[in-house]
Amino acid sequence: MPHAAGSSPGSHTTGRTMDTKAELQKVYRLEAELEQVVQKQKALRKEGRKDNDKEVHAKRCELLRVIGDVIINDPVTSEEKDLANKMWNLCFYKHISHLRSDISKQKSLAKKRQAGGAGELSSPKKALLSGLEKQYSDFLSQSVTYYEWLTKQILKDLVPLTQTQSSDDDSLDAEITGRSI
Repeated sequence: MPHAAGSSPGSHTTGRTMDTKAELQKVYRLEAELEQVVQKQKALRKEGRKDNDKEVHAKRCELLRVIGDVIINDPVTSEEKDLANKMWNLCFYKHISHLRSDISKQKSLAKKRQAGGAGELSSPKKALLSGLEKQYSDFLSQSVTYYEWLTKQILKDLVPLTQTQSSDDDSLDAEITGRSI
């Protein structure tokens, strides 16, 4: 699911030797950095210049990895700091809202064009809308896959695995590793 280049869900810290306080500091630093990058991206869009989603994506993936590590390795602190909610909002919800807004704008432009008698959308505009809808669908699918993987990682500590469950986890890990947002 969403992960930075060279990283995979399997690269999360395993074991309980993680320095939770240091990881929380990373979370807060990355949260601020992500907000700065998003604001920069918004300014570029307002100026009509092409923004660079790669920087936002990289920050979101790094934040996702760090929060996921804390959730897996220190669930008590994770709950106290409401990290699951922070992860949802910063790594998923805001991006989903952004994609939905872009799709809605493109559909609205198409309706106005048709109502004004200008006809159908041009091929590039249709391709843009189709691309946005595919990004949205892919992101939702990958998000669900990530949450399934994260849930299994948490459950591994709570419930002893049978051999069958272990092979299912391996196939899910392989599926996740092959996907990236």
